[in-house]
Amino acid sequence: TTTTTTTTTTTATQFITNKRCPYAQKAWLALETSAVPYAMREVSLYGSGGKPDWFWELNPAGTVPIVVTVTSSSSSVTAEVDDDGKEGRVEVFADSELILDAIGNGRIVASDTMDTIDTNE
Repeated sequence: TTTTTTTTTTTATQFITNKRCPYAQKAWLALETSAVPYAMREVSLYGSGGKPDWFWELNPAGTVPIVVTVTSSSSSVTAEVDDDGKEGRVEVFADSELILDAIGNGRIVASDTMDTIDTNE
């Protein structure tokens, strides 16, 4: 008997930054060269607009850049569900060095990868 399980993993990556920050620029270059698809969201560093509340929730230190990845998997056999009842995992990398390390270690990757596992019984 052969059982085939196909799991599709999708990762959405959001890059939260201010284009004038040199630390953010370093992470931005790393994202660009890694070919990881991402959406950029720019925040004001100073002034009346300031940083919004959602930004402070992601990084209480108030620094840019931040990368947020949301990874979801769908499987024909099982799916992981978190405490909120949603499938997937959210990771926040709130520092340029953490972002560079995560890209280098494969924790921030291109989306829509597919793994197929064949089990012969």
